Amino acid sequence: TVALVVADWRAKHAADPEGALAELYTLIARAGGCAITLSKDELDASTGDEIGARVVSEMVAGNVYADDPLDDSGTKGSRKEMFKHFKKHYAEFWDTLLRDSSETEALFVFGDENAEVDAENAERGASRKNKRGDSKKTDQGANASSTSRGASSLFDAVSDAVALFSGSRARTVRVAATRAGLQLVSSLVAIAKAKAETRDTKQRQLDAESRKKRPNAAMTRALAESLSETQTRIRGAERMIADAFTKIFTHRFRDVDANVRAQCMQSIGEWMRSHPLFFLSDVYLKYLGWSLSDKDPRVRRAVLAALRALYAASAENLALMDTFNARFQPRIAEMIHDVDASVAVEAVGTLAALHAAGVVPHEEMQQVAVLLLDADARVRGA
Repeated sequence: TVALVVADWRAKHAADPEGALAELYTLIARAGGCAITLSKDELDASTGDEIGARVVSEMVAGNVYADDPLDDSGTKGSRKEMFKHFKKHYAEFWDTLLRDSSETEALFVFGDENAEVDAENAERGASRKNKRGDSKKTDQGANASSTSRGASSLFDAVSDAVALFSGSRARTVRVAATRAGLQLVSSLVAIAKAKAETRDTKQRQLDAESRKKRPNAAMTRALAESLSETQTRIRGAERMIADAFTKIFTHRFRDVDANVRAQCMQSIGEWMRSHPLFFLSDVYLKYLGWSLSDKDPRVRRAVLAALRALYAASAENLALMDTFNARFQPRIAEMIHDVDASVAVEAVGTLAALHAAGVVPHEEMQQVAVLLLDADARVRGA
């Protein structure tokens, strides 16, 4: 099972970090269709650019699978059958890896302040090298350090590997890495949410114990310590969310592949619904706003679907989105006349959700009535 595979990988990472990371790099490359095996010696001796170039050159040379491993449309007896469940298991691997690690200290070890300062200094140095043309980075800024061996945590090692391949010139590898990266954020959001529920429970227990006439000092101290530790882990999870978002999402939401862009919009919408207090700010909402004008209808439709779900979820979401709505509501209203009928239908639904919430007044909904005469039945029925 996937859980056993993850357990075996974590055990190997504890005993042989570089060997385990080589397996991780190999997994992403193979998920992208490259039939390659990367060794820890190769990772140790190579820069990120060199690793990425090696994968691309192998694919150009024909060292690829006959079918896309992430294409789960295979039927019994077809060539694709061997990959039929790979897409599902691939996502489960990343999810299980983070969730299982979150139950221990493994996911929350970031190093001390000095290590962080050293990392910042190294990044500045890399920036200076980039200006001289000695770049160590892959396309669109994805992290491509020599390897993840210098990372200060399990998360850094994993996210660096994913970020490296998410900037690959090979589309299928880029897609595979992006899927992994989006799953990392989704898993971290779930972890932060679960930790927040644990924190609230501990807080209630501490409050109840403190209200007793003779509170148990040992229990009070234990609950306070547990509460503090849980809060620290929530901050750690949110730090990792922001880090993965910067490393992967901020580059891939403008990928040349419209399917990747649409997947990014679908994912960020899910994150916003799951963790609104973190994501419903201009820092993240702007990506939805910008993508309302994407040239591909699949992306525009994905944005509208995400917004519609957010508006319908709760009044609290709407309150957090006041500034966003003031800026982009006119654009949403325009989209009921989108050249793509499916986008126009989604725009009508999104505008209706805003109207139901009292954001769009009744008189502004009159423009929707005109669509009853639209030539497309889907638009008339919206």
